[in-house]
Amino acid sequence: EIARAVVGLTPLLAGEIRKFNLKDKQTIRLAPEAGIGKVIQQGVAFIPEDRKSEGLFLDLSIGENIALGTEVGKGLGTIAPNAKKIVSELMRAMKIGTGNSKAEVKSLSGGNQQKVLIGRWLASGVDILVIEEPTRGVDVGAKAEIYRLLREFTEKGGAVLVLSREAPELIGLCDRILIVHGQQIVDDLPATEATEHRILHSALKTKDAAAQVAA
Repeated sequence: EIARAVVGLTPLLAGEIRKFNLKDKQTIRLAPEAGIGKVIQQGVAFIPEDRKSEGLFLDLSIGENIALGTEVGKGLGTIAPNAKKIVSELMRAMKIGTGNSKAEVKSLSGGNQQKVLIGRWLASGVDILVIEEPTRGVDVGAKAEIYRLLREFTEKGGAVLVLSREAPELIGLCDRILIVHGQQIVDDLPATEATEHRILHSALKTKDAAAQVAA
């Protein structure tokens, strides 16, 4: 709910969301109340947990799915002139499938489908990725590739907000971990200090405290 409020898919009931741009050292106010299209134009992309029903166009090709990212901020049906080059470079760098950009996305493995979806937003030029369960339903090899892609994105100046139920994934991937329980952030810790036990303890301590009061 927090992530979807940030990108304009869930109504923001109170407060503001601000984004700091490293390039021009300016802070801008995001406008989730205007919908996800506006937020994307402001440089924030959303990668949903259910990539098949919410993210990908399964009957379209790999190339077409990735090339959609080049349309951000442009008129409908406007594909960047160098879209084919962008798609080719991304497919090679991301090691997607057999390298055939005309293959339908529905023919790919879960890991390759996820890389196509990430590739779309890498092609778009956004500088923030909000991603739910980045490695859900993918094999170990694809997990490593996805982690590499997200790290490279941040090394180039981007930022990633990851939501995951897997504590080891958060510890290995993130710099900072916020733990949510009962629709509230109950703990905030650097990943260097995080352990699976501490994350579980933080997630459950609110419930334990409430039980003690009730007793």
